[in-house]
Amino acid sequence: MMPTTDLYGKLADNDPAARLSAAEKLISSLKESSTEEMEYAIGRLFKGLASRRKSARLGFGVALTELLSVLTNIDVKDLLSLLEKHTAPSGNINGAEERDFYFARIFGVEALLKSRVLSRESVTDEDFQSVINLLLVLAQSKSWLRESCAKILCEVILRYPAHTSSILSKIHETNLAKTSDGVAIILTASSLPNHPKLPCLVWRHGCPLHLSSLSLLSKVLRQSSSSEKEKAPSEIWKARIHFVWDLIMDKYASNSDKVCPFADFWKTVVDEGLFSASSSPERKYWGFQLFERALRIVSTSQISSIFSQNFLRCMINQLGDSERYNYKAAKKASSAIVSAAEKRPEISYSILKILLSETINFDTITKTKTVEGLLKTLDEIAVIKTVDLFRMMAIDCEELESPKTVNSRRQWIADHLLLLIRNTKREEPSIQKILSLLVEIAYFPFPSKPETHESIRSMFQSRLLSSLSFLEGKWAYNVILIIEKYETEMIIELSEDIVQREKKVIRLLKKIRKKKSCLEDDTKEELDAFESLLSFTLLQIYSGDAEAVEVIAELQDCYKRLFERNSGDGPPAIEVLVLETRETNAGSQEIYDHDDDKLDDEMYIYEAEDEQESGSTKEQGSDDTDDEYNVNSSDEDIGLQSALAAALQDHAMCDGNESEELMNDEEMLALDSQLINIFKQRKAEKSKKQVNEKARENLVHFKNRVLDLLDLLVRGQNKNKIVLTIILPLLRLSRSTGSDQIREKSVTVLRSLSKTKDLPNDVNVETSLELIKLIHDEASKSKNPLITNVASAVSLMVVKILVIQDKQNVQEVVKVYATSISKWMLNRKSKIRGNLFFDFINWGKVWRESM
Repeated sequence: MMPTTDLYGKLADNDPAARLSAAEKLISSLKESSTEEMEYAIGRLFKGLASRRKSARLGFGVALTELLSVLTNIDVKDLLSLLEKHTAPSGNINGAEERDFYFARIFGVEALLKSRVLSRESVTDEDFQSVINLLLVLAQSKSWLRESCAKILCEVILRYPAHTSSILSKIHETNLAKTSDGVAIILTASSLPNHPKLPCLVWRHGCPLHLSSLSLLSKVLRQSSSSEKEKAPSEIWKARIHFVWDLIMDKYASNSDKVCPFADFWKTVVDEGLFSASSSPERKYWGFQLFERALRIVSTSQISSIFSQNFLRCMINQLGDSERYNYKAAKKASSAIVSAAEKRPEISYSILKILLSETINFDTITKTKTVEGLLKTLDEIAVIKTVDLFRMMAIDCEELESPKTVNSRRQWIADHLLLLIRNTKREEPSIQKILSLLVEIAYFPFPSKPETHESIRSMFQSRLLSSLSFLEGKWAYNVILIIEKYETEMIIELSEDIVQREKKVIRLLKKIRKKKSCLEDDTKEELDAFESLLSFTLLQIYSGDAEAVEVIAELQDCYKRLFERNSGDGPPAIEVLVLETRETNAGSQEIYDHDDDKLDDEMYIYEAEDEQESGSTKEQGSDDTDDEYNVNSSDEDIGLQSALAAALQDHAMCDGNESEELMNDEEMLALDSQLINIFKQRKAEKSKKQVNEKARENLVHFKNRVLDLLDLLVRGQNKNKIVLTIILPLLRLSRSTGSDQIREKSVTVLRSLSKTKDLPNDVNVETSLELIKLIHDEASKSKNPLITNVASAVSLMVVKILVIQDKQNVQEVVKVYATSISKWMLNRKSKIRGNLFFDFINWGKVWRESM
């Protein structure tokens, strides 16, 4: 039964399923057809291969392959005759139509191979030669057909090795041996066992990849062999690289011992051939594609070969300007570097070392994150090697010309040591290595040339503290131990008193560490907090922060009040730090030259009166404090006037009616003595007032420092239950303080805590519910929206912790909020703002939908 025209039409359909269905129906309809009908169908299918309709070549090619695979009564000679007949260009046709006919022949020969017609016993050597000759004629007729013909010839060699010698002889006769296509055929033949060799006249030692053939191979693969230019067909440039490069890469991936070393091949053929300064942009485009392929197959020992000098120069230049011809190709290559390192971490360090040896500012110049991406892929051993590399880079700066360049390099090292900590989860040995280098450059004499600038030391100190904020709390203490073990003296010279205080703090830290090993739960968490705070503050002292000395003294005092006195139920640790600290007399940098005992004496002289004034400030707020100051000033002026008037009045009374006469010397001396006493008293009162004001300033400063440390604690220990203990003290502080700065910073710490994504777990339900109640109580005592808003946020954070732990806890949470609503509605004096409840309802809506 003859197939309908409709079936042939469906073979060109864009839908793969429709094409396959049409092919199946076509084959079924031809099973009982006559020879004439079969020849017509084959001719129709050959002719369809030249069609430009939709997906005609795919559909007709599949149908033809399937049909030929089931036919047994037709010769290869007849098939080739039908192919040439129905794909011969005829009449007045344009170039595009001629191209279609040529490609139809290539698809036709490919169908013969895939259908295994050539594998039948009836096929003769003459039939094979006819197929080979047809492909070679096509290859010589049009240059853009040559690669397709070469692919089919390579397939013929792999499927029918017996005909390899014939193919090799013919490509030599047709001058194709010294073309990219000829090289591909030769390399395919060389992969066979006991393969025939070309005469040495074609390629030395019969191998294009022999060391002595590399210069010629470079010319051939660039398609510019001057010696064969007139004989070989002309070439046109294609954006896609020739498949011969894949065959070459496969040779090296298989570790063949019959080719030259990969480093020699890459340097001669790729780096000097495609990436040289005189190479065209098109060739460099090929080079970037080759780099991506090589990156996937080269071993760790070979990786340095592909990051050759010309390639790196070209990539950096192309990435430096988005308007350059090969910018996108270079961008893709840089992304491929990071992707390859992610899949093969063992090559990361080698690549990183190469890029940094080219330029330390690789990412800045190229506007990429290649180096940063490589740092993320380093394994533990590679991280340790990288830190050693950074250390050598920081030391060996003598060859750099300007101090600015030296400082820039060392600043880069500080930033990227922080990146090593921040971007990935490291194990203990590598973290220890990173922190040790930060400590060495930050605090100790560093054997660098030129010497490390003070600003760079400050940079390393800053990066050290930032690194610790990304690590668990124990690492701050570990850094103190690293510093303690150094045999050399620190850069900063501490006074003897500060050194003694330092020793006491280190002993206390060791005592805390020992005590923690015997405790659990909340007490252990409080000790963790003190360990972190003491360690961070000690590091600030090492950085030259004089006022940190007073902070650490306060911390020691707080520790004693909490853990070394039998006080029963004492206040929480955070309340001691931020609500019950005494005013101090912290000075400036001169603290390093002063005696601590004298400072303590001065501090306690004013302690009682300062606490009284501080309490007044907490009750009345900052505005009241300013008013009080003005009133006091006025009162003091009135007192001065009264004292002066009294002294003058006494003099007038003594003189009686003779007041208009001039005073004698004795009277003048007596009056002078009275005036001196009055002004001395006035000066003492002013001095006392200034001291009190200074004490208040110091209290604000101290609490600011504590809040900074608490902020570090929140960021570094956000999963620790201890962070919940700071909520109430900071809410109370923000409500009671007279300092806007303290209030805003307290709120900032609480807001940061409320936004954390990694919440504590395994909390005590009753304690957490009580915490929510107390938060609502604090919110009811303030009209300040800043405080009530953050109270709502931290309240919701505790709610989330409870609900994540057990969704049934939501019932108890609702009861707490219901109680707070009742108090708000029944008590007109309650200052709770409605947003506390609206926020809870909105959160509940989102939570309900996510269940």
